[in-house]
Amino acid sequence: MGGERPVGSAAQSGPRDPGALARLTGRAWMGDPAAPADPADPADLGDQEGPAGPGTSAGPGTSAGPGTPAGAPGPAGSGSPGGLETPDVPGGFSMPAPLATPTHRAVPYIPAQPTSGSAPRPAPAPTPRAASASPRSTPTPHSAPTPRPASASAHPAPAPRSALTPRSASAPRPAPTPRTAQASAPPRMPRPAQLPPAPTHFTGRTAVADNLRRILAPKPHPGPDVTAGAPVAVIHGMPGVGKSALALHVAHTLRYRFPDGQLYVDLHGSTPDMPPLTSAQALTALLRDLGTNPLRIPEHPDGAAALLRSLLAPTRTLLVLDDAEGAAQIRPMLPAGSGCAVIVTGRSPLTALDGARCFPLTPLTDGESAELLRAASGRDGLDAAHPLVGLTGRLPLALRVVAARLAARRALTPDVLAAQLAADDSRLPLLEYDDLSVRRSLAGAHDTLRTSARETDRDAALALRRIGALDLPTYDAPLLARLTATDERRAGAALDRLVDAALLEETAYGHYAPHDLVRDYARELAAAETANGDTTAGQS
Repeated sequence: MGGERPVGSAAQSGPRDPGALARLTGRAWMGDPAAPADPADPADLGDQEGPAGPGTSAGPGTSAGPGTPAGAPGPAGSGSPGGLETPDVPGGFSMPAPLATPTHRAVPYIPAQPTSGSAPRPAPAPTPRAASASPRSTPTPHSAPTPRPASASAHPAPAPRSALTPRSASAPRPAPTPRTAQASAPPRMPRPAQLPPAPTHFTGRTAVADNLRRILAPKPHPGPDVTAGAPVAVIHGMPGVGKSALALHVAHTLRYRFPDGQLYVDLHGSTPDMPPLTSAQALTALLRDLGTNPLRIPEHPDGAAALLRSLLAPTRTLLVLDDAEGAAQIRPMLPAGSGCAVIVTGRSPLTALDGARCFPLTPLTDGESAELLRAASGRDGLDAAHPLVGLTGRLPLALRVVAARLAARRALTPDVLAAQLAADDSRLPLLEYDDLSVRRSLAGAHDTLRTSARETDRDAALALRRIGALDLPTYDAPLLARLTATDERRAGAALDRLVDAALLEETAYGHYAPHDLVRDYARELAAAETANGDTTAGQS
C-alpha cells in the first residue's frame, strides 16, 4: 500500500507542474479561464509521474493488473483510447490513460461520450470575437444583428426597432373621431343660395335700385327697438315691366350682407295654366330648404309659419318672393327677426302688408330703351328716336323680344322689323320669341281675374274685354257701366281692380287708360269674344 498512489491525486513524486495537471484534467481544452496560458513541455510529465507498481490503482474500479506497466496497453475496454479502461469522472468525461514510456509524447485529449446513466454537461457555445479590439456587442433579442461596415465606429449601429415602415414626422396622425358621433350626426344642409342668375343686360332703374339697397341692407346695430321686424320691399307693376329683373339685380348686390343664405320662391301668382301656390305649400318648401325634416313640419299653416320664424330669427337671410298673388299669400312667410329682409314682386302694390315699402315700376325711358336694345342685340346705331323704341311701348319684355330677333337673324335690320310691327293691326304676334312672349304674360293676368272666385275680379276681366271693343283714349265708370250692363259701383270697382292688376293706369281721378300693348291684347280678347258670340262671358 505504501507504493501505491491514486492517479490524478495531488501526491506526486516530482515537482508540481500546473500545466501538466491541466492537460490531464482537460481544463485547458474546455477553455477554462483558470488554465495556464503557456502549458509546460510534455517531456516534463516523465519527471512527475512515478512507475506504478504491481497492483497500482489507476482509478476507482480500474486496475492495471499484476506486472503490467502503467504505460503498456491493457485489455481492450469500451470508450477508452488504446483499449484502456477509463474510470468515470464527474461531469461525464474520461481521464487520459497513463503515459506508456519514459520518452512519451503527450496524447491529445479526446472527450468521451457520456454514458447512458449520467447527465451530459452542456458545453458553452463559443462566442465569435469581432475583428476589431472593441468590446463585443450583444444582439438585440428577437432581431438579427446589424452588420457593421468597415468604416464604422467602435460602437455597433443599433438594430431597427420594428420591421414596419416608420411614419413620417411631417404627417401627424389625425385625432380619431368617435364612432358614435360619426354615426349619429345628420348630414349638414348646405347654406341656401337659391337666387336665379342676375339679368345680364340690366338697364336703368338706378334710383329705385339705390333706394331698395338702402332699405333692405341690414343695420350693424339694430338698436333698442325690439319691435322692428324685417324690412319688406314690394316691387309692383304691369306684366313685362321688369319686376323680377330688378328684384334679382338688387338681391345679388346684397347677398354678401346676408351670410346665412338667400331663399327664392316663385309663387306663380299670374303664371298661365298654373294655379298660385298656397301659403301652406310655400311654407313647406321654405322649411325643407332650411333643412327641416319633412316629418317634423307642422301640418297646420300657423304651426309651419311659427317654425319658419323661429328658424329665421337668429339669422341674416334674404327672401325673394316672386310673382305674389296677394297679401294673404305671403303674410305667413314674413320673418320677424330684424336681421332678415324680404323682396316681393307682384302686379298689386300689396299695401295691406304692415310696414311694407312699395316701389312701382313704369316702362323705361327712351334712352334706357335704346341702351337695352343695343346691349341685347349687339346692333349699333339704335338711338332713342328709333321707331322700335315706341313700337315696343318701352316695355322691357318687348324690348328683349325684339333684341332676340335681331340677334338671331343678322340679315334682319332694325328698320325692317320696325316696319313689320307698324303694319300689323296687332304687334303681339311679332313680340314672341322662344319662351319670351308679351301675349302670354298679359294672358296670365287676365286668366287669373277671369277664374277668380271673387266677383270683383270677374267684373274686371269683363271690363278689359269691353275696353278692347271700344277704342277710346280714356275710360270712366259711367261708360264702363253701360258697356258691361252693370251699375256704376260695380264698374268703378272693376276699374280699380284693373289698376291693382297693373292692366290700367289711372291718369286722373276717375279716368283710366291702358298701355298700348294692353290695348292690343284687349282688342284680341274682344275679337275672340265677338267671334264666339259670347258677349256675357265673365259676368258670373
